[in-house]
Amino acid sequence: MPRASPSTPKKSRTESPASPSKVKIKFPPGINTRRKEWRQSLPTPWTLNANFRHPTGTWTILKAAAAKKYPILNDEDFKTLPYEQRMADTGNWAHLYSEGRVEDLALRKNNKLEVDLIIVEEGVEHRRERPRPQPWEIQPPLKIIDYTCPSEATVPDPEGIIWTPSKIDGPVTVADACRLYCIEPNDIQDLSACSPWIDLETVAKRAVTLHGGFHAHKDLLFRHRNAEEAALQAIVDRTHMGDDGISEFKFSTTTLKQMEEIQKLEEDAWMYEIPGSTSSRTKNQVAVFYPIKKVAMDGWMWEWCPFWEDF
Repeated sequence: MPRASPSTPKKSRTESPASPSKVKIKFPPGINTRRKEWRQSLPTPWTLNANFRHPTGTWTILKAAAAKKYPILNDEDFKTLPYEQRMADTGNWAHLYSEGRVEDLALRKNNKLEVDLIIVEEGVEHRRERPRPQPWEIQPPLKIIDYTCPSEATVPDPEGIIWTPSKIDGPVTVADACRLYCIEPNDIQDLSACSPWIDLETVAKRAVTLHGGFHAHKDLLFRHRNAEEAALQAIVDRTHMGDDGISEFKFSTTTLKQMEEIQKLEEDAWMYEIPGSTSSRTKNQVAVFYPIKKVAMDGWMWEWCPFWEDF
């Protein structure tokens, strides 16, 4: 093919807005690995609830419009979001999503894939630069990929173990990892030597292996929970602290920020649950040891994963 004459002007990629179907996202090296990690981090697909309604005042958007506006999202992403069903004029069911939740999902995905977020409105592309990565995102920690139920396990592991907890979604410090899974720093010394940030799935697999399996690990955490409860109760009885008794353990600032962000996203999560349903996700989720938050007048209040009543 003959080369273009030097006088022939080259077409600019920004001459005119691209249509949503032609939006091109330039991905940096390592994108396949980050895509896989993103897919693995997605929560269980939302279970259809025909009676679900968004809270009053929620800005909603149709799925087709949302897909055009946020081209980084695909069907797999949308399946994790709750939607309200409405009958359209065409006689077909329309799916209405919370636009705020859609945009937040797009922002988190673009941050994970390390690309600028593209928002398409009325055929015009707007690019939002990706936030600067946090310190713990710069050097990914080593992961333990394979896991086999320990031979000394007295009760077989359940199928489909969920390794990550519900209130933290990113790497944690060594101290936080040890608290969450009731292990010692030397138990993960080989992992912390690679990076000061420990991947949650990695440390969960190490802890379950060390403790003799899924159920033995859960039992160990129960014993730790009972011991801490008894110790705090003794302080309350001795000092008449009323409802001021709390665990002495404090998560690192980075983990607290993760928990705060997830709490914001799940403030209305109870609205998505079908009354009377029991989630198999919590049944198969590796237990973690969250600190007791406070002592209430009518009993203890604490954070636990899976929820205490699901055991």
